[in-house]
Amino acid sequence: MIKIEILTRNSWKFNPINMPIPLEYNRVLSLNELKLLKRGLKPKVMEDKWFIFLEENTMHFARSWTRYCIFSIEIKILNNETVLLYKAIMESDKSIYKGGTSDSVLDDLIAMVIRYNKKND
Repeated sequence: MIKIEILTRNSWKFNPINMPIPLEYNRVLSLNELKLLKRGLKPKVMEDKWFIFLEENTMHFARSWTRYCIFSIEIKILNNETVLLYKAIMESDKSIYKGGTSDSVLDDLIAMVIRYNKKND
């Protein structure tokens, strides 16, 4: 039997968001997708750019090299089948993060975690 590790802030060095700004973001996921997302993502090689973990009802997305959290998104269970990702914030300090702010960045990160954990299920 394969042991599934659920990541926490203690699984990797982590610095919280320094200068948060709100992002308009809403995405509905299935409970099955949430189960995969909750496992998070821990860098295994230098090319892996993100450390992603769940803490209480908030998903945190930190850059693996700098250890700075770039995005955080709250999770709300809507019913027995779906959850809502909403109330996103991002790092606005340009000395920490100069990347994109669009929904597609968060969509790509969420899809990456779900895909990775589904493959390793």
